[in-house]
Amino acid sequence: MTACPPGMVWLPGGSFVMGSDDHYPEERPAHRREVAGFWIDRAPVTVAQFAAFVAATGHVTLAETLGGSAVFRQPRAADLRRPDWWCWQPGTDWRGEGDLPVVHVGHADAEAYAAWAGKRLPSEVQWEYAAQGADYPGRPANVWQGYFPTYNARVRQPGPSRTGEHPANDHGLFDMIGNVWEWTRDVFAAHGVGSCCGGGAGEDARVIKGGSYLCAANYCARYRAAARLGQPVDSPTGHIGFRCVLEPG
Repeated sequence: MTACPPGMVWLPGGSFVMGSDDHYPEERPAHRREVAGFWIDRAPVTVAQFAAFVAATGHVTLAETLGGSAVFRQPRAADLRRPDWWCWQPGTDWRGEGDLPVVHVGHADAEAYAAWAGKRLPSEVQWEYAAQGADYPGRPANVWQGYFPTYNARVRQPGPSRTGEHPANDHGLFDMIGNVWEWTRDVFAAHGVGSCCGGGAGEDARVIKGGSYLCAANYCARYRAAARLGQPVDSPTGHIGFRCVLEPG
């Protein structure tokens, strides 16, 4: 193994149980997988890191091309059977406070950043292997505290938190669970199962992992390593970011 790249953690290869038989259908079946060693970013890519990429390449994100992105608006009342808390916000893009995870990025934006950095997006297997032992509520995480979507005991307007506000997992990785969902490079396939968060299946959807600040016990309780959703690649939102991996050789 060569020297660890800055801001990354080396994970030796190993065997683990992927998936779960105890929660949502798309996580089944639990099965054993082998994974080779790899480096993974210690934390999600930040706005400042993404800004450096844009400055160096002139990259224009999907949200900028579309003229906006999907944002969460907390309602005073809601019917969980008819989600109406997402709205299209013209002019919204990735820009924000530099030390927050970058969001409002499509899958191609995340891939472009990874390629520029000499890395790639993780596979679902790599991501889940790295997240083992980080499930909420066993470890604190930035997730919804209260009854979703009308009452959050923690904040008035929920959103991403800064790296380090919640403890790292046993691998030294921050925010593997909660905070923002993270893109992987894998196509989503789950027996036609839909998504409570607006995701989908098919060649135009990729697996996202980890849950976000909108995951709650009463709705989308996906703050676990095994949890997974399919997100259309052309649908940037305010609760999806990413991190990268680097594979030897």
